[in-house]
Amino acid sequence: RKDNRDFIMTEGEYIVRVTHEKLPQRWYAGASVEFETNKGRVMSFHPYLATKQADQVITFRAEQGKEIIMLKIKHGCLEGITQQIVPTLDVIDKTSDWFASVDVDGKI
Repeated sequence: RKDNRDFIMTEGEYIVRVTHEKLPQRWYAGASVEFETNKGRVMSFHPYLATKQADQVITFRAEQGKEIIMLKIKHGCLEGITQQIVPTLDVIDKTSDWFASVDVDGKI
C-alpha cells in the first residue's frame, strides 16, 4: 500500500533511527516502518499488515555523528542499515581575503 504523505526534512536534519516490522515474503518491504530524525521528528507507516508484536520488530540506530542512508531489506526483513558520516556545510575553508577583478575600463 502506498503512503501519500510527504516527509520533508529541514536543513541539518537526518535519519538516526529506523524501526521495522518484518513480513517474511518476497512482495513487500515489511509490515511497517518508522523513522526518527536527529531533531526528534518521527514518520511512521503502519498499514493493516502491522501487528506491532515485539518479536516481529527490530530497531537500528545510527552511530554518533552518522546518519542512516540505506536500509538492507531481504524478503520483507530488515537485515541492516548503511550509514555515513553526517556531511557538514563547512566543506570549504573560510577565508578573510576577498579579491575583485577589474577590467581596463575600471569595471568590477
